[in-house]
Amino acid sequence: MLRGIVLGIVVVLVAACGGRSSPGGFRRDGGAIRYDGAPHYGDWWPWKKDVGGVVTPDLRPPKKDLWIPKPDASCLPISAGQMTGTYAGAWKGTLSCPGLAQQTMSGALTLSLQKVAGVSTLFNVSGKLDGKLDPGLPVAGSFSGTMSCTALTATVPSIVIGSGAIVYKLQGGISATYGKTGSGFGWGFPGGAIDIKDPSLGCVASGSWYAYK
Repeated sequence: MLRGIVLGIVVVLVAACGGRSSPGGFRRDGGAIRYDGAPHYGDWWPWKKDVGGVVTPDLRPPKKDLWIPKPDASCLPISAGQMTGTYAGAWKGTLSCPGLAQQTMSGALTLSLQKVAGVSTLFNVSGKLDGKLDPGLPVAGSFSGTMSCTALTATVPSIVIGSGAIVYKLQGGISATYGKTGSGFGWGFPGGAIDIKDPSLGCVASGSWYAYK
């Protein structure tokens, strides 16, 4: 008699616990700790339990409500606030014109990055460059464009080389990828490109540039 009562109590307790044969459901959207301690991401993905041969979903939440933040999906290497501001550097290149020897040129470059409102990974770009073309002709121009994530593309509407009777007017663009500049300079543009030309004279200029905060 006593044995029957004890057996009945055990059956009732097992039924109350749900007869779970698995570690329980876990949430995969945003990251939760599974019952076995493993993190996961995604939507609700319930474990199954087999009660009396009938498989039913177990939708009970995890026992450990420890949420794991999802990895940052942004393409920015650092925060947008850290990226905005003024950058300074230098440029150099060569100018080739029909019938003339190739000439070298170089100078200083500055640019500004400003965040575009409402778009977390887009910046407005504006800047200028100046310098000298050997043997001493002045070079001056400006550029404007955008940087999406880390890719900068800007238009150079006009770069004027020379003065007086010798003047070249070139146009084109510059490009670069935002990243570590190296040598302890921090973040910026370690290796940009310049491609400009004067279609009327057949002159072509190309070069490189860098800039950092």
